Amino acid sequence: MVMETSEAALATMGIALGVGIAGFGSALGVGIAGASASGAVASDPGKFSKLLILQQLPQTQGIYGFLIGIFILSGAILSGIEVTSTMALAAITAGLGMGIGGLTAIGQGITCAGGIGAVAKNDGVFGKVMVYGIMPEFFAILGFVMSVMILLNGGLL
Repeated sequence: MVMETSEAALATMGIALGVGIAGFGSALGVGIAGASASGAVASDPGKFSKLLILQQLPQTQGIYGFLIGIFILSGAILSGIEVTSTMALAAITAGLGMGIGGLTAIGQGITCAGGIGAVAKNDGVFGKVMVYGIMPEFFAILGFVMSVMILLNGGLL
């Protein structure tokens, strides 16, 4: 990959922001929930699969950040087109927007950790705590959709 302009180099910042910040949020969220799940599964190994689902919910924000990074990479770097300043700004803005949206994974991890504690006590509440665990995802989806719209408007998709 050879970057010929400073605008293309700036566009790569959008990749780093989207992937890096959203990945950081997901790692924290999954870690928070995982710490709770580790303790709960030690008490009852039969609940591993349900607890694993709750522990993994916060990883989706990292996936959204990764997808935005792929969209920027394919639209600004690998396409071979001349990247304009508008495109570079769109890439940075979309990456930053998704990165910040990806930080919702931290709250999701905290919520899922609470749900893991509840499921450890009562298997019957799994579906209900899943609803709580999914709620923070909505805001990450809004960030993803807005980032895609920014890339579309900036000519990168």
